[in-house]
Amino acid sequence: MRRLATYMITKDEPETLVAAVERAIAAGVERVQIRLPGVAGRNVERIVGSLVARDTGLRKRLIVNDRLDVALAMGLAGVHLPRNGLLPADVRRHVPEGFVIGVSTHRVEEVMEAGRGGADFVVFGPIFETNSKPGHKGVGLAQLERAVAQTSVPVYALGGIAPKHLVGVAETGAAGVAGISMFSSEAALGELSSWLS
Repeated sequence: MRRLATYMITKDEPETLVAAVERAIAAGVERVQIRLPGVAGRNVERIVGSLVARDTGLRKRLIVNDRLDVALAMGLAGVHLPRNGLLPADVRRHVPEGFVIGVSTHRVEEVMEAGRGGADFVVFGPIFETNSKPGHKGVGLAQLERAVAQTSVPVYALGGIAPKHLVGVAETGAAGVAGISMFSSEAALGELSSWLS
């Protein structure tokens, strides 16, 4: 199977976030999005600071959700923008070279728009039913394949993805998988250990 890139999205639990990120990175997860909705910027900065203080190399692997100010202040890899957030092209004018901009998308048209608008990558989903989107069946692998075909930027599949889905996701041409619970617990990481190494 073609190797998929890995993108962890943190849960909304600041007190356990640092340990969860360290576990995921140690297991082989390549990039982490710090997602702390409703948490004040200075507190997000403090949490990120505690992570990079333990491992300065993490700066190149961390992205902050919807907090461009924190990403720039901390010298992080980039920012992840919500679907209705800042436009990637507007952000691009104010960030250093090499700064990465991701965008959340839920429909193929949104993937196309984000790619044309200057995003470096998109997260697309939910692909399958997930606890974070109760009642939503997911768009399925056929829509993921269609999204991948409609843009030149990397597409990360998100939502309800488990180890049993990885072959199918890879066959769509997606660049990687993004996940919350998939990368957050020791048990889940153990299940993925052979694939992450």
